[in-house]
Amino acid sequence: MDAPDDPMRAHVDTFVPVLEEIAAGKRDLPAVRHPLGFLCLPLLREGADGVCLHLFGAGRPTAEVPPLHAHSWELRSHVLYGEVGNVRVRVRDDADTPTHRVFEVHSGADGVDEIRPTSRLVRGEEGPVRTSPAGETYALGAGEFHTTVVTPGRSAATLVLGRSLPGGRDLSLGPLDGRPRRTVRRLYGPRPPSVPCARPWGGSMHNAAPDTARRPPFTAERRVAVAAAEATGRLLRGHFADARAVRTKGAHGDVVTDLDLAAEELILTRLRRHFPRDRILSEEAGLLDTGSGRTWLVDPLDGSNNVAIGLPAYVVGIGLCVGDTPVVGVVHEPVTGRTWHAVTGQGAHDDDGTRLRGPHSRLPGPGPVLAWTQGHAVDRADRTAAALRGTLERRCRRVLQLWAPLLGWSLLARGTIDGFVGYRAEGVDLPPGALLAAEAGAELRTLRGAPFRPRFSGPDSGRSFVAARAETLGYVLEEVAAALRTTT
Repeated sequence: MDAPDDPMRAHVDTFVPVLEEIAAGKRDLPAVRHPLGFLCLPLLREGADGVCLHLFGAGRPTAEVPPLHAHSWELRSHVLYGEVGNVRVRVRDDADTPTHRVFEVHSGADGVDEIRPTSRLVRGEEGPVRTSPAGETYALGAGEFHTTVVTPGRSAATLVLGRSLPGGRDLSLGPLDGRPRRTVRRLYGPRPPSVPCARPWGGSMHNAAPDTARRPPFTAERRVAVAAAEATGRLLRGHFADARAVRTKGAHGDVVTDLDLAAEELILTRLRRHFPRDRILSEEAGLLDTGSGRTWLVDPLDGSNNVAIGLPAYVVGIGLCVGDTPVVGVVHEPVTGRTWHAVTGQGAHDDDGTRLRGPHSRLPGPGPVLAWTQGHAVDRADRTAAALRGTLERRCRRVLQLWAPLLGWSLLARGTIDGFVGYRAEGVDLPPGALLAAEAGAELRTLRGAPFRPRFSGPDSGRSFVAARAETLGYVLEEVAAALRTTT
């Protein structure tokens, strides 16, 4: 799988963490006894893509299932051990001297698969066996009739990546008599995700129940975002010492580094592959508009100014908004390798699944520790910004100006700091970070104390906020109100 154009390589960062969770005992692993004789272990499903393991040599095909079949998925299989052979079958319509009748496979949610005859008669001509040894990857196209063979008495295993095609149907070549058949999939362990091996010939999307019936909303989006952020983190961590500024932006000399651009390209490639219809608003590339109501927000390197001076205080941020409302937020810290993520209505969690509890509700005796952020467009002489910072620094224990707002949001979600104040904040960072903190229990208010809705669109005057909890929130709002009175 090391070829640069091998699509399985592009998915390694998505399914390897799943394998690690299985090995660590953190994830249940279901298994399905395929009617064609092998054991399949569904691993994950992301959008149109699915990943599973196939274990050969542990069973025999069901007598009611013809071995010549065609998947409704595009499949690429990497042989982990043993040898796997495939016999491709050339099929042409022939009602005069047919050898087979085409059957459609209708997979039910109850595990029963109906193999129904069609009126199509064909002539099938088998080609030679093409054997793939361990370490080799082979491809089987959707609709391509074939049969897979393993030497009797020997075992083999493949790692399979499948991509479903809309409207496809699993097919088989059966006897001319047209007798319908049925088989029952045997499931071991918890119910598997809808992936190629969960149904007998590949589990077409047409037959599979939608993911939302099995998993909470935005599970696939969260998983893709986490994998993309962590892959980007490895890139940034590996090249941190070599970062160099390539240009500046804004009136205050904020820098863009070569790492910003490389990290951004990595994330955009992932998102466009998994969610090609969604819009993307990225820190450096700007808006990639598709007309969709779903918008991904990407800050590939939040803390570029820190990196440019060798300060290891930076994170990767990815969010998803439906309309203008954040529904997924992911923050990854490359220095520690930690990841924090949230989905609307499902809480905020760290990378081992522990729920984040957010800031304390009690006001600390020495005063709260706050983070501060302001947008790039805020002028150095802005009276409101100066008044807010000055008051907070006098009346709070400490005010952190991190140059990385998403780092501040992650600190708040973890309860490491007590509050966060923003003035005309940047739109790309705000929704994912605010969602993370809000799902951890932080309350969001405008500077005047009204409920605050974090949005990426509109003027930056609508992106000023206070985030804290209970006593601390009340205290900070009072100090902010006092600061604002000095500017009128």
